[in-house]
Amino acid sequence: MSLGVQFAAMLAVGAFMVSPKTALAQRDIAFVDVSVLPMGKQEILVHQTVLVRRGMIHTIGRVDSMQLARGTRRIDGRGRFLVPGLADMHTHDDDPADVPLFLANGVTTTLHMGGSSAWYRHTLRAKIAAGQAIAPYPLSALLLDGPGDAGGVGVVPASAAEARRVVAQARFNGYDYIKIYSRVQPDIFDAVMSEAARVGITVIGHVVRSVGLARSLTSGERMLAHGEEYLTVFDDDDHPDSTKIPELVRLTTATRAWVTPNLMGIQRIAEQWGKGDPVVEGWLASADAHLMRPALREKWRSKGFTRLSGTYDAQAGFVRQLVPALYRAGVPLLAGTDTPDIVGSEPGFALHDEIELLARAGLTTFDALATATRNCGQFVAGTVPGAEAFGQVAVGYRADLLLVEVNPLEHLETLRQPLGVMVRGTWLPAAKLLSWLNQPRRAYDAAERDNTAFLRVVDSIGVKAAVVRFRAVLARERPLKIPELQLLRASRQHFRQGRFEIAESLYRLTITLYPRSWASYQGLGAVLEKVGRTREAAASSRRALALNPKITDH
Repeated sequence: MSLGVQFAAMLAVGAFMVSPKTALAQRDIAFVDVSVLPMGKQEILVHQTVLVRRGMIHTIGRVDSMQLARGTRRIDGRGRFLVPGLADMHTHDDDPADVPLFLANGVTTTLHMGGSSAWYRHTLRAKIAAGQAIAPYPLSALLLDGPGDAGGVGVVPASAAEARRVVAQARFNGYDYIKIYSRVQPDIFDAVMSEAARVGITVIGHVVRSVGLARSLTSGERMLAHGEEYLTVFDDDDHPDSTKIPELVRLTTATRAWVTPNLMGIQRIAEQWGKGDPVVEGWLASADAHLMRPALREKWRSKGFTRLSGTYDAQAGFVRQLVPALYRAGVPLLAGTDTPDIVGSEPGFALHDEIELLARAGLTTFDALATATRNCGQFVAGTVPGAEAFGQVAVGYRADLLLVEVNPLEHLETLRQPLGVMVRGTWLPAAKLLSWLNQPRRAYDAAERDNTAFLRVVDSIGVKAAVVRFRAVLARERPLKIPELQLLRASRQHFRQGRFEIAESLYRLTITLYPRSWASYQGLGAVLEKVGRTREAAASSRRALALNPKITDH
């Protein structure tokens, strides 16, 4: 097995873990003679020494006034700049294999906005607290939706009473926020908002279509997760009226709501809407996209924006006008990317796109950087009881830091290539970060070639013979085994072509590799029904429904 394959397989089970003994024995670390962007206000403190102890910023002072204890590890800061670690306040990524993508881009905090695993909410957070893991700090929101949600990532309460129970238990289940989604009905909305206020958990997310923007905000929703949520005020969002922007801004300021513009996301949607699959393949050919695991690359191929009719240009243009108006009115903004759910939003890399787009939209470079640093820390401090301070280079704050070559206020692009990243006091120099990226890339490319070759062989000799030939490939651990979506796509293709025996075998292979794949059980049921094996078909369909009760909402 090659080094790249070994690394990627290790990463899937947590190669970023460190031993408790190592973490507890970590020496003090000092950035010596560095220029500091504290981000509390727009200033640069020159010739500073920043001392980090036990994962927190302990002392900051002039280099000529600081006496460092013997054994302190010194990092040369001369001519360099120290800024807070970055936060992505809208992700849907809890895969361990993507941790290096975030860290290499300086992302030290993430807010998962729906569908996070128990591992992400409980295990990872506990290991980080114990000094046993190096990863962005994981914040999480519980997604609550209404009828029509078949995605399997949220909860659809059947009654107001059930909604109250879910909200009341959210913190116990590891969630920091409630994310309310578009399809919630009015009685459920009222129950969620009242119970959230009672138990003290903040509601964020989408505009609830059944009650509208004004009621969503005036009822206490603290943050809108997309700039395009404002498009819900139009009966026809293909023709948004920009003269409404002042009214929308006034409503937002009156309710003191925060906004995550997600400019990068709406731009990516507009760039691919109706443009054909080659657009996505072009993005997948980029160097950054080749750092993504095969399952994620295949997920992008399954998205349908490129095959829609018309354009999304008018909607994107409206949001590009709205965001600077919100900014000028003093609405606090947060940087978020919706990675990796929006095609073209690579984990980690997308946050730099968002920061730079905000600067081009009219924010000063300081304020654009603040959307991914200070603002995030302030929002979490005001909405999550007991949260650690982060987002500034200040005493008592979490030691999540980036060391960069030049002043980011003059060149934001320097953030894309940090000289090193500190995560809760653990220093990761650029060489280590680059090795974390480049080794799995070779393994991912090899895996993708193997996966494609396997499915081609299936076409010619059938599944059983192909499995024998590719047994070693299929035995690999995630993220190297064939992505579920790739197998499902092939299964459906053979089903449509009437090759039911191959389709059945592929669905059964998918279930072997992904035992909780409800879509595979559903597809298998359709195949069995087609060939007259009705009893087996019913059993497979029941299993699909047990894995995802929302199937009935299709």
